[in-house]
Amino acid sequence: MHEITAFIKQFFSHPMTVSSVVPSSKSLSLAMVCKANIKNAKVVLEFGCGSGAITESIVPNLSHESIFIAFDINKTFVEIVKQKYPNIIVINDSVENVESYMKQYSIDKADVIISSLPWSAFDRKLQIKLLRTIQRILKTGGDFLTYTYLHSFVMPSQNRFKKILNGKFRKVDVSSIVLANLPPAAVIKCIK
Repeated sequence: MHEITAFIKQFFSHPMTVSSVVPSSKSLSLAMVCKANIKNAKVVLEFGCGSGAITESIVPNLSHESIFIAFDINKTFVEIVKQKYPNIIVINDSVENVESYMKQYSIDKADVIISSLPWSAFDRKLQIKLLRTIQRILKTGGDFLTYTYLHSFVMPSQNRFKKILNGKFRKVDVSSIVLANLPPAAVIKCIK
């Protein structure tokens, strides 16, 4: 319960960077992980780990040889995830700086990137900048998964985001609709 209270507080303190009033549901996190090829991945990155709702579904699916790094710009969330998962790397920084951390950990490319970043809240320039970074660090054939809330499908920023995705990845699919989430969400899977 403490985690949900902390999440709500962070949403009201940082509404532009915390995309929902509550953490992702178990249904959404399982839908995300189910669509990613995590079991065979050597490097898995999570962008916007929040309080660890999706992290919780990623961790048991990692192979013993996998490197997993979670990022969030919210210090409170990073501390929560570090307490829950002391054996994973959790970084309190913007995804814009991911490449410097990859160098630090001798990582060339990621096999899977799972993102909970609030894409609809970003302007076009930031959407493009982050997606260019993702494209650079994701191996050919790698999976990039994110989600969008169903109500945001009508927002101009979401339509712009979908067009940008289609221009940057060879395959883009809305692979699952998850009604058991607050708010309901659609999982988007992209393959480089």
